[in-house]
Amino acid sequence: MVAVALALPAAAHAKEIDALAVCGPEACEDVDVAGFGYQDPAAGAVGSDEAPPPSAFLRLDFSVDGQAGAFSVFYEPRSGLVATQGPTGQLEWAPLVPRLATAVKGAARRVEPFPAPEITGVRIGARSVAGDPSTYLSLLTVTGPSLAPKTASSGLAVVFQTAPNPWTQTRLLYYPEDDVLQRGTTLVQLRASLAADLEAGRSLGTGGGSPAAPWLPIGVALAGAALLVGLFLHTRSLRRRALLVTGMLTLALPAGAAAKGPLPAEVCGASSCRAAVLHLRLDGAAAAPPPGPFYELRVEFTSGLYYEPRSGRVAHADSFGAVTWSRAPVQVERVRPHPAPRVSAAWVGDRRVSGDPSGYLSLLTLRGPFVVPEHPADFVWIRLESPAPNPWTSQALVYYPRDRVLLTEGSVYVRVPEEIAAALDEAAPLGGRRTVPWLPIATLLAGAAGLLLLRTLGTWSASWRPSSSSTSSGRPRWRPGRTRRSSAAA
Repeated sequence: MVAVALALPAAAHAKEIDALAVCGPEACEDVDVAGFGYQDPAAGAVGSDEAPPPSAFLRLDFSVDGQAGAFSVFYEPRSGLVATQGPTGQLEWAPLVPRLATAVKGAARRVEPFPAPEITGVRIGARSVAGDPSTYLSLLTVTGPSLAPKTASSGLAVVFQTAPNPWTQTRLLYYPEDDVLQRGTTLVQLRASLAADLEAGRSLGTGGGSPAAPWLPIGVALAGAALLVGLFLHTRSLRRRALLVTGMLTLALPAGAAAKGPLPAEVCGASSCRAAVLHLRLDGAAAAPPPGPFYELRVEFTSGLYYEPRSGRVAHADSFGAVTWSRAPVQVERVRPHPAPRVSAAWVGDRRVSGDPSGYLSLLTLRGPFVVPEHPADFVWIRLESPAPNPWTSQALVYYPRDRVLLTEGSVYVRVPEEIAAALDEAAPLGGRRTVPWLPIATLLAGAAGLLLLRTLGTWSASWRPSSSSTSSGRPRWRPGRTRRSSAAA
C-alpha cells in the first residue's frame, strides 16, 4: 500500500505530474521533474504512522497536467519523509522515490521552512488544558506497552490548537479507565503520573514530579558489571576472559547499537533451547504469516522476539509496542518448535465469544476487498487470549461494524463477508471446531447394547430346556428344545 497514492485524487493516477515546488511560509523553489510522467511520487513505499519528532517542515506543491497546486504534501527535511493522508484519514509518513528525494532535498536547503509546531491550546474531550499546552507534544512520540482498552466508548479526543502541520493532525484518543492513548492505530499504555496529568487537565510532567530514575535496573546493571569485573580479575583462562569482556561490552552498549551486529542468543522451542548467533537487522517490513509453529529468540536486554520458520520472518515489538514482522532467516537445528497458537477466549468489544473461539485466528489473515471505513469513529476491539505468549494474539484487531470492515495486522482494511460479520455482531464462533456430544451418544449406544444383550439372553434361555432323564447327581440334563409345530402342521 502506497501512502502517497492514497492521498491523491482518483484522477491524478491517470495524469502526469509536470511541476513541483518546495515551499515555505515566504517563498517556493521549483524542482525539475521533466520526464517524471505518470509515476507515483512514493512508488513502492509503505506508509507508517510513526512520525519523526516535531520540527521545522516544508510543503510540496505538485502540478498535474498544467493545473498548479493540484495536491500538496508536507515534507520533513531531516528524515526526508512526506506526510500524506492514509486510508484511516490519519497522516502517514513515507519516503519519496530516489529521483524526487534527491532533487527535493537540494531545493529544501534554499527555502526557509515553516517553524516547528507551536501549541497554543489543548482540549481533552470538552475540557481545555490549563498550564503549558506545549508539553502535550510529547504524546505524539510517547512509548509504552501496547494495551487495548476494554471499551471504545470511553475514549476522549485530544485536540491541539495550532497552525496546520503534519503532526497535530494525527487523531489522538485517551481512555481514562485504562490509561491508554490511541495514536492513529497505535495503542500505548501511559505511566501513572502521565495519566494523572491528562485526567487533571494540567501540564504534562507535573503530576509525578521529575521522572523517577530507574534505580532498580541501574542497580542490577551495576551489580552485574561489578560481578563481571571480579570474575575477570580472578580468571586466568584467556577464553573465559574474552567471554567476560564481551559481556561487559554488551552492558555498555545501548540496545539499539547491539541489535545491529551479531548477537549471542538462544533459539527456544517447546522443550529445549540451543545457543545461536543472530545477525538481525529488523528494519524491514513484511506481512504477518499465518499462525503456525514458531520459535522464541532470547537475546539479552530484548524481549518479544519470535521466529516463524516456514516464512523465514521474525516478529518484534517496535518502539510503540506494536508487533512488526521482518524478513530475517534464522538457522534452527535440532530444536522442536512451539506448537501453533491456540485461542482460549475471544472478545468482541466487551462481549466474550460464546462457544469455541478458535475460528477467530482466521481473522489475522483475512483477505478481501480493500475498503476504507466511512465511519472510523464507530469501532470495537477484537481481542484474542492465548494460554501461551506468541506473536499473533498479542495485538487487538479493530472492527468497524457499520461498514463491515476489519483492520487486520499490517494495517490493511478488509471488507468482511456477511457470514463473518453476522457472527461478529453476535459475538458467536467463527467456523471453529464443533463439539461432538460424546456423553449423549455414549449413553444411547450403551442403552442399545443393553437391550440387544437382554433380548439375546431371553432367546437363548427359551431355546434350552431340561431333559426327562437326569444324571447320577440328580441334576437335570439340558438339551436343545424342539420347536413346536402347530396342530395343523402335525
